[in-house]
Amino acid sequence: MMRILLYVDGSHNSQWALQVALVVSRHFETELTLLVAEGGKGADHEWLTRAREQLLTATVGTLRDVTQPGSAEEAILAESAAQTYDLILLAPAGRRGLSRLLHGSRVAQVVRQSNTSVLVARAPLTDIRRMMVSVGGTRQSLEMVEVAAHWAQALGARATILHVVSQLPLFFQGLTAGEGHHTTDELLAIEPEAREVLQEAVSILQQADAFDRLLLREGLLEERVLAALETESIDLLVLGANAASGVNRLLLDDLCDRLVQKSPITTLVVR
Repeated sequence: MMRILLYVDGSHNSQWALQVALVVSRHFETELTLLVAEGGKGADHEWLTRAREQLLTATVGTLRDVTQPGSAEEAILAESAAQTYDLILLAPAGRRGLSRLLHGSRVAQVVRQSNTSVLVARAPLTDIRRMMVSVGGTRQSLEMVEVAAHWAQALGARATILHVVSQLPLFFQGLTAGEGHHTTDELLAIEPEAREVLQEAVSILQQADAFDRLLLREGLLEERVLAALETESIDLLVLGANAASGVNRLLLDDLCDRLVQKSPITTLVVR
């Protein structure tokens, strides 16, 4: 049973979150909690009634309503701390200009401060058929791959693994930076420790009958992930959090924040 906290406010973007919730509920046994923030933009009664009806039709498990005081971010974080959830599902606030400067990014605040996996709805979605999993070179990435395999198997989706080799080692190896100039063996020779991790990641997805292919790219992770999303037909991007500690943890958290905010498609951050 997947326990999902779904935040809605009746906005245009909130419709995306509702659609993603319906997709997830078709493929997973779920317990859904519909959250409204007292201090945020209030969803009108008619919209909430229609949303509940759609969710009740799609949800195998239970559906309950809850209200928390404060802004959307405060309500989501308070509720996720008060109850145990497997997933937080929300859409971006769509803030621009002064509003974004004053209030920051809703998505970034929730992803950064929550200990729960977060699913960010980025666009209208009727199904999830193709996934991209960004896999690093450490074994911590395999926990995220396990989650991605479970999702892909339940959704009947195919998953592509993307691994980005940093440009920094390329300089010392004397290789020319750029995409598509090196063989798989050359790229993995730069990060030999990643070869075993990637082999295990492929094996995990193959066991779930969900493996599509392995993409190796060189360069800056953020740039290469976003570039791959432009050229590949992907419905869901999967990223991992908590992959490091100390300074590395801060750097990776910042990178994850930027990717989640810039991703043009629905994105799952696994914790």
